[in-house]
Amino acid sequence: MLFYDVVLMGYYGYSNLGDDLLFLTTLEIISKYSSIRNVFVPAPKRLEQLRKLFPENLKIKIINRYNPITIYRSINKSHATIFGGGNLFQDETSNRSFLYYYFTAKHTLSMGHPLILLSQGFGPVKNSNNLHRLDTVVNSPLTYGLLRDRNSFNYASKNSDNFSFSVDYGPLFLMNEMENVKQIRDNKMATIVLKTGVRVNEIVKILKDKGIEKIFVTGFQNHREENLIESSSLQAQKSGMEILRTSNHWKDIIMNICNSRIVITERLHGALLSLFFGVPFMWLKGKKLDEVISSTIDNYKLSYSSEKGDLTEIIDKAMKIEGLKEASEKYKTHLKKTKQKALEMLRDVLNE
Repeated sequence: MLFYDVVLMGYYGYSNLGDDLLFLTTLEIISKYSSIRNVFVPAPKRLEQLRKLFPENLKIKIINRYNPITIYRSINKSHATIFGGGNLFQDETSNRSFLYYYFTAKHTLSMGHPLILLSQGFGPVKNSNNLHRLDTVVNSPLTYGLLRDRNSFNYASKNSDNFSFSVDYGPLFLMNEMENVKQIRDNKMATIVLKTGVRVNEIVKILKDKGIEKIFVTGFQNHREENLIESSSLQAQKSGMEILRTSNHWKDIIMNICNSRIVITERLHGALLSLFFGVPFMWLKGKKLDEVISSTIDNYKLSYSSEKGDLTEIIDKAMKIEGLKEASEKYKTHLKKTKQKALEMLRDVLNE
């Protein structure tokens, strides 16, 4: 039997719940492909905690994320490079971030190895040189992908038949992990998922007026957002709210989202986890969130601006939704289909 080694790229190991879920789901998909033996993951050592969730037969080898020689050597001896989840080709965070993933992709293609983009989106890309670079990657006959929003799929499929439209598969890992968890909806509880904290004081006041008594405030990168979480929690406490304090363990965060009446999120996976559990949500308007959410759930337009607009009306609309059971089941069906598409793509590409 022929065995394959792969390099798995992503923003993994930084205590970001969304990226952690993408990592776990990608590994679950890879583990179903029995011919893959070694998985080289450029990441910090803290990723070791997550890899322990997988059986020993999938040999996950964490390598230095910041040593290009080590990464390129791993690519040279592997059969493919997989980008597992996220908008890795973007320069909104920094130009350096875009170039990091671009040169990894270009080296893979220059070696004649397939580049497989799973649960990916593109952008925002503001630099014209980076747009040209992205074109060269996407238009390569060795690049394949499952793309998580329609705009990215339309862009990639203009010159290539190697792409399919899917959904963001981050929550897929939870289907087995939380299969027997009982959802206990608390109509007096809300969860706020922070990144910047814009308008959070205004949101807290409106929630209080709407009968919310308990608030769970979290950030999916808690080590970076501790001060923001604490200041927002104190503001809610001054308003007479009960503040829910739990550990930063991903299961505890997810359970609070699962049991909330409403989730207000500045992060994409706050919205997708809410949808997964059928919890009404609203999100801070932004290009990536808008594109993925509109591609995932039909006719759900409860985003709010960072600067203006009536938050009361949007929160009121969200809280009047009895639940998203039908949309949740539809999303879970798409997750299963996406998993199957990913497995088929791995088989087709690696067997060529």
